[in-house]
This record gives sequence, structure tokens and C-alpha cells, in this order.
Amino acid sequence: MRLSTYWRAWLSVMSMMVALAGCGNNTAASTPAATAPPAASGTPAATWGAQPCPSGVSPAFYSTLLNLTPDRHVETLKCADFEHDGTLEVLLGVRADGSGAILDVYLYTLPQNNTATQLYYDLGLYGGSVDVSRQSTILMRSVDSMDCINAGAASNAALQATWSQEIGWNGSSFAPQVFPGIYPDQTRYDAEEAQAQVDAGKVMAATPVAVVNDFFTKLLRYPAPDPAAALLNSDGTTAQVRAFGFTVDLQRLISTANNGIWEITGVEAQPNLGALTAPAPLAQVRSPFAISGSGRAPGGAFTATVRDHARCPIGHVSIPGPPESSLLTGSLAYTADPGVVVPTDQGTLAGSAFQEGTLWLTQTKPDGTLAALQVVKVLLG
Repeated sequence: MRLSTYWRAWLSVMSMMVALAGCGNNTAASTPAATAPPAASGTPAATWGAQPCPSGVSPAFYSTLLNLTPDRHVETLKCADFEHDGTLEVLLGVRADGSGAILDVYLYTLPQNNTATQLYYDLGLYGGSVDVSRQSTILMRSVDSMDCINAGAASNAALQATWSQEIGWNGSSFAPQVFPGIYPDQTRYDAEEAQAQVDAGKVMAATPVAVVNDFFTKLLRYPAPDPAAALLNSDGTTAQVRAFGFTVDLQRLISTANNGIWEITGVEAQPNLGALTAPAPLAQVRSPFAISGSGRAPGGAFTATVRDHARCPIGHVSIPGPPESSLLTGSLAYTADPGVVVPTDQGTLAGSAFQEGTLWLTQTKPDGTLAALQVVKVLLG
């Protein structure tokens, strides 16, 4: 929940103690185009991830620059080459005292002549946090009190920070970026946290086959793993697994080392059963949006479902299975909660913030298992 003023944030916190809000419409305004994350190679001069800050970069300097009042303090100060041009920028997280734990995020240039230029800001992250990704992007997290995970929370203490967004340089501005992962992590924030657990030796990275079996049993509620699930191919950074008749694509998106975690990036359609051609993977969609594809449906109609950042179903439509050699077409509308709302005077982004989601095309057999399954990662906004 992002709020335009601290007074509104305080009122929101008080209201949640009385009753939980319902869902509303997602009415995102015009924003910079979303992009995929930068390639890991970058420019020759770029150094990836958080870097030591030069002398003169201090909380005191930016506190003075922001004219912070005593009830606000710089909690996070990190430097990185966010524009991938060999020059460092400064990421700030400014925390406000109070039960809402409101965090404001700012990105500045390095100090020069006792001043610095603001490049980006994001205000009012309730229970928020901010960090630098391994690809020198901004990772933010906040409570979304109206998603399906938090809607039943009995108290403020039970609210979870479920919404996250990645902001990166697209060559001309800072804009939302789409993490290609579908499962087990849907955002870079979650994936980097999972990789950190592996790097620290707290857990072992799962094999591609184990990740795919977990996808079917834990997310799709299949009763048991596929004993015949097999690794079709792998070059160490990408892999394909065959399970339950489906081909699943995986990639090491955070680390390409031997302990890099595997993320599902796509589930390919069964031959002749249905294949989405629009929307494309990582596309930004707004409600309603067109669906098109190819294939036929010998077992009946297809169901297209949109899931939001918390994997909650927020819209679905039944699409009649076309005869062979005909196109599969339809339109899907969804209703997402406003989630984290950007103040209209913010400038960089305005309206409801983006949510990383997925589009599912399925066809169900009489026994409840799937005859057709395709999953595409999208940016809802």
C-alpha cells in the first residue's frame, strides 16, 4: 500500500485495525514502457551489484539534502552503477517513525559541489524495504493489504510484505522491469533472497527435475511427483524437463554458478492442443486484453486465467476450442486490487503500480489433471 502523504498512511493503518479493505479496479496511468532486465554482460565499464560508496556519500549529507525531519531517518544507503555506464549512483531508503514503518525510496547522483541530482523516487512503501539487485536494479518490497494473502489478516502484525517491484534503467529512464521467473520465484526480489540462502549454505539448490515436480505438486496440487520426470537437456544455465507430458523450460536467472537456483521460465503447450501467440512473454497487459493462439481442443474448451503478484486468480475466461488449423481467440478482463498506489504528483510513475503476474492457458481432463497447459509471464498494469 503506497500512500501520497503520511497522514493518509496513518489513516490507512488505523482503518486496517477496524476492517480489511476489499478489492478495487486496477487503473494504472500512462507510464514508461516496461523492459526485461539488462543482459548480465552489460557494458565493458559496468560493474554489477552494490559497490562501496566514495567518501562524502553519507546519511548526513542526504539527510540535509532531503531536509529530513527528526521523525525520518536514512535507513538504507547503497551505491551501484544503476545506469550501467561506469558511474555510481546512490540509493536511499528513508524510514518514518511510527507503526506503519513507511519507507520512501530515492535515487541520487553522487554529491558534486555540495549538491546532488534526484534521478528517481518512490514514496510510501508500507512496511517497505529496498535493496540493490545483482544486476544493479532497484528492488522494492511493500505490504499490499488487499491481496489474497493479506485480506484475511487478523491484525497489522499479521500483514506480510507480498508486493515487490524491480526498477531499472532502460536506456532513457528508470522503469519497471519484468523478471522472467514463474516458479518457484515470481520476482527478482524473492529469487535473490532464495539464492542468498543457498550461497550461505542454509539450503541446497534444487535440481531442475525437483523444481518441476514441486511446480506440479505444490502449485498445481498434483497428488504425487511424476516418477518418469526427466531432464531432457541442460547447458548449465538453461534446462528442459519433461514431466506429466509437458515440456518445462528453466534457467539460472540469478547465478550461473553450480549452486545457482533454477527458475521455471515457461511451460510449453502440448502438441496440437493450444499454443498462445499473444500476449508475448514479458509483455505488459491492461484489462481487458486480447488472447490469440493456435491449436485445437479435442477435450473441450480452454480456460485462460490471470494470476497476480500473489498468484491469486483475478480473472478468467472460457475459450471454445477451435477446430484443427483454426485460430484460438478470446479476450480476458481482470480485476486486480489497487495494491501499491503511486501518488499522482510523483511524476516518475502515476496511478496503480505494476504487478508481476502470469497468464495460464489450460484444458482439464475428466480426472482433474491437465490435458493442456501453457504459462506466460506478464506485467499487469
